[in-house]
Amino acid sequence: MTVAVVWDGRLYSCAPLVEQAPTVAATLILYSQRDPHWASQIYAGSTTFGTAGCFVVCVAMMVSLAYAERIEPPEVTARLLEAGCFDDNLLSHPANIPKAYPQLTWDGAVHYRDRAANMDLIARHIAENGACIAEIAFNPDRPVMWKGADGETQWNQHFVLLTRVVGDDCEFADPWTGELGMLTESRYYKADWPKKASRIITGLRLVGIAAEE
Repeated sequence: MTVAVVWDGRLYSCAPLVEQAPTVAATLILYSQRDPHWASQIYAGSTTFGTAGCFVVCVAMMVSLAYAERIEPPEVTARLLEAGCFDDNLLSHPANIPKAYPQLTWDGAVHYRDRAANMDLIARHIAENGACIAEIAFNPDRPVMWKGADGETQWNQHFVLLTRVVGDDCEFADPWTGELGMLTESRYYKADWPKKASRIITGLRLVGIAAEE
């Protein structure tokens, strides 16, 4: 739409300036599982935020996107417990996340433990939801999971929140530090790997934001 404007005796056809609403990502609140306000707090089973709270803290950051308000990890986790998301200390029933927070959705898990991550899927999920929860190896010298000598599964799993795809890299919010960074410049990248986020990402947990009716 244009409007006719007369200025200094001349007629101009002008397009009015439209104020754009802030993007969903503008409401992201960064949280750290090691925040002293809750790091030593047990949130499920015998697990504390500081030792293994990365996934629930990522969900809390997604809650900040969906609800555009500060709802801290202890409150988010209490709601998840009430909704039946946990088995002991494991968030084994993420399909129940929308029961706790109806503005969130669950679209399943995707694994890339033996192949490169699909960056197109990640970019689409971020565009539609503001961020994407990703699984990576906490110690890049070891796989995310392996069988120990006793046959028990051993885990080297960490969850982060991807916020932007930048070329072959990804900006991410790390619940370990509570800060933003780039994956290929982080402690989760090995120097002899291809300098690509798709090498670092080993899976996705597709928590999204419900479309407005």
